[in-house]
Amino acid sequence: VTRYLMAGRTPQTAETIRAFIRTVATPFAIDHEGGFVGTICLRTIDWVSGLAEVGILLGDRRVWGRGVASAALVLLERHAFDEYELRKLWAGTCNPACARLFEKAGWICEGVQVAHVSLDGVWCDHSLWRRHAHDA
Repeated sequence: VTRYLMAGRTPQTAETIRAFIRTVATPFAIDHEGGFVGTICLRTIDWVSGLAEVGILLGDRRVWGRGVASAALVLLERHAFDEYELRKLWAGTCNPACARLFEKAGWICEGVQVAHVSLDGVWCDHSLWRRHAHDA
């Protein structure tokens, strides 16, 4: 489940996890049928520029491919654009399923960093995605 996350590829301690959590500006639980199945968040909010990074983890494999991540992303976009009045969200991923999520949600691929991330000894591409408030 954490294969595509930096935290899933590097040794973690309680302190490194606490340090990561401090970078999460707005964490939200993803609930499906009354159970916790993942998280979605805005990270590194730049209030001056009106942008934030999106992070998502759907940790329960039983709900993969069932629209749960898509629904969570729509809700996070609404919150970011309507409540926080941000103008742009962005995300980077080397996870093909996550790239499909952003593409289906109407996000724009701004570019690909070729052979950028090592996964299990294989160099993988890393795509950068964006969503502007006026596109939502």
